[in-house]
Amino acid sequence: MRCFRATLLAALFAGMASLPAAAATLDPQTLPGDQLVLRNVMGTVTVETNGAPGQIEIRISGKDEQEIRKIELLREKGDVVISRPAYAKKEGFSWKLESEDIQIHITMPRQGTVTVEDMIGALNLGDLDGPLNATIKTAADIKTGNLKQADLTVAGAASIKTGSIAGPLTSVVSGAADMDFKSVSQGAKFTITGFGNVNADRVDGPVDIKVSGVGDVDIHDGNTDMLRVTISGLGGVEFKGKVRDQQINRSGLASVTINGKSVE
Repeated sequence: MRCFRATLLAALFAGMASLPAAAATLDPQTLPGDQLVLRNVMGTVTVETNGAPGQIEIRISGKDEQEIRKIELLREKGDVVISRPAYAKKEGFSWKLESEDIQIHITMPRQGTVTVEDMIGALNLGDLDGPLNATIKTAADIKTGNLKQADLTVAGAASIKTGSIAGPLTSVVSGAADMDFKSVSQGAKFTITGFGNVNADRVDGPVDIKVSGVGDVDIHDGNTDMLRVTISGLGGVEFKGKVRDQQINRSGLASVTINGKSVE
């Protein structure tokens, strides 16, 4: 695999010359591409999606010089990757996100894609005409604008809130998560084997819900040809809207409600 590695140390020390000793910043770095990957990043990541096609601009600042030294920009198979080494176990439990800590500001084209390969901190993402693929093994707070589609996996802890999703949504929670979706237009699959709470203002298209952990899935409006629910854990599923066909399997301390009526 050919990999272009852009080293940030030179830019780091150049930027530090004009700052107090406790702070560090990097000059903007621009790399060709429209596919962004965040890998093991720490801090607050802001992604604006009003950039020029085919390029991604990255600015990094913060008071933690040691943490900035760990960050690398990579080019891998056409992706622009912002990467740091995998977390030591203690980092996932002791690191606290503060406004003065690492700030990563990214400007990219709206037509691009965003992939998160774990992170600790916050991600604020604008409207995206491509997919968001996120796997959280540690801890993250994610807020997005409108998306084309989303594939979300939480094995750690996460709070996720999105705008409208034009395509399909897949959500898997084996850790702990709160998820809030404005609307989903082409069907959704929700799987909870850990601890999860899912709220969606509206879902159109096929809906497939599996709960074997502890959690609730509430869909406040929708239109579906098929609602499939398998729930054997502790929690409940509520769906409001048009349901043309349904397959419900319920056991244990679980409840399923469709348009205000309990399903046995």
